[in-house]
Amino acid sequence: MAVEISVGADETPPFHSQAAMFMSHLENQGLAVSRTTLAAANHMSSVRDLGVAGTEAASLLARFVGSQSA
Repeated sequence: MAVEISVGADETPPFHSQAAMFMSHLENQGLAVSRTTLAAANHMSSVRDLGVAGTEAASLLARFVGSQSA
């Protein structure tokens, strides 16, 4: 199973630390994990952008979903 962790570049340091710890935890469980920092985004805008065509978040979601269905 593959997991993608996306973090907005505009998040606070504790948010980035939490994402890094979560990534390490998942890797220790044997999962393949990728992490992407979304430019000029935070936890509110990145969720919105998942549904906005042409945004980095939407493109990442489309690639990830496509890779899981192959």
